[in-house]
Amino acid sequence: MTPLPLKTSSRWNQQQVEDYLRGSQVPIRLACMTTNETASAPLVASHWFTYNAGLLYCVLHKQSVFCKHLNANPSIGFEIAGDVMPYKGIRGQGVAHFDPENTEKLLKAALQKYGVEPQTKLASFLLGRLPEEVAIAITPRWLTSWDFSDRMSDIT
Repeated sequence: MTPLPLKTSSRWNQQQVEDYLRGSQVPIRLACMTTNETASAPLVASHWFTYNAGLLYCVLHKQSVFCKHLNANPSIGFEIAGDVMPYKGIRGQGVAHFDPENTEKLLKAALQKYGVEPQTKLASFLLGRLPEEVAIAITPRWLTSWDFSDRMSDIT
């Protein structure tokens, strides 16, 4: 497996980053560039994600505005960080590739990671609209981590 392209300034090492990516139930915030003819601006959306072998995966609705913009420009920014102190997480940039052959497998993996039982209404809803969904694989160009646990220890 190729190591993640971790910046030298990253607070965590490779193993700590991979452990966080595998274990975190915080959604990933994705940012892509819009394709408006008059102006281009970032569009941010949160999604469940999974991590495997250096790639981040999400399942998106095929007709979403986000997918439309990714079709035009696959460059993507991302952040996986909680909103509760102490603040810590991972951010980076990469390239998104559509991976339609693995949509069902990746959706089931995301449901499992986020603790959604297969017999729930949510799982039935998401799996029931599987033909409308598409997986994306994000290849990070770079990523870094931060962890403010030490500096926030007296307030958390």
